[in-house]
Amino acid sequence: MSSPCRQKPRQEPRESYSATDAPAFAPSARCLRPERKERIPLYPLYGDETYASHPEFLHVEDIKSRSARHGWDIAPHAHPGLFQLMMVTDGFARARLDGAVAELAGPGVIAIPPSVVHGFELQPGTDGFVLTLAEGLLSGQMAGREVLADFLQKPLVADLRQMPEQQERVLAMMRQVAQEFGWGLSNRALMLQWLVSALLLLIHRYIPRGAGGLTLAEPKARLYAPFRDLVEREYRAQRPVAWYAERLGVTVGRLNRSCHALTGRSAFEIITDRVVLEARRLLTYTVLPVATISYDLGFSDVAYFYRFFQREAGASPGEFRRLVRGEFDSASPAGAKAVHAL
Repeated sequence: MSSPCRQKPRQEPRESYSATDAPAFAPSARCLRPERKERIPLYPLYGDETYASHPEFLHVEDIKSRSARHGWDIAPHAHPGLFQLMMVTDGFARARLDGAVAELAGPGVIAIPPSVVHGFELQPGTDGFVLTLAEGLLSGQMAGREVLADFLQKPLVADLRQMPEQQERVLAMMRQVAQEFGWGLSNRALMLQWLVSALLLLIHRYIPRGAGGLTLAEPKARLYAPFRDLVEREYRAQRPVAWYAERLGVTVGRLNRSCHALTGRSAFEIITDRVVLEARRLLTYTVLPVATISYDLGFSDVAYFYRFFQREAGASPGEFRRLVRGEFDSASPAGAKAVHAL
């Protein structure tokens, strides 16, 4: 059977997602009433159909920039494969999260795992930030990933008003993240990952999340977590999807349905994303020859690795390496596509 990187990932139709598990609320967040289940649209970012599906995607914006355009009312939706953190610095938000509703006055934070259905009613003029990042950064790429993986378990709503000292540290770190995102200086992506890690670790420290482990009630969610762990251990071995399904004791179809329900991507695409992510990182942060990187990632044919990377990243390994080092002409078609992906 062919390895996961020996064929072009097949695009699967997008689905709507309806979740049933209620979120975990910090004691100071007020839970109001259950929310009726509906068929929910999937968005990359709310009201925006464009999205660079880079496995290290990270985006920061102020609450006003998007919410004001939608009348301060964000209808229920979901973000497959993306984690979001809303930090309300001033104002009021009513959050609808996977079947429950809570009210939050700033300062406070709302953490939303990938594919959790959520919507907001915001008081006009509410201020703060929205941080969006790829699930893969939390589950395996950033410093403190064992702790940060807790944020992928259940939604969190926490009021910081009664924690003045902790509130000041969390807000200061969030402002640093927003500033770094806007500056566009050298090593921006790496610096953002470290700052976001520090921000989430602070929140985790101040707001207990309860026992570890995946707590979503959906069987599909319970299957997805061990699959991601297995991918993290085995992606270099070029294993086919059937191998993962066998180890997890399920059919390939069931594994694909679980992955697609929670991330909008097939099991094959998730494996491929992890290989591409590691290739990008090795090309960016090491001086290893491309042939060495190819063999390290389980490719026996260097020429095939070149074609694979070109197809997935939009630039050859050499072009990508020159691009991230600031030596590549981003006006060329390959360079422009690669710039968009970064």
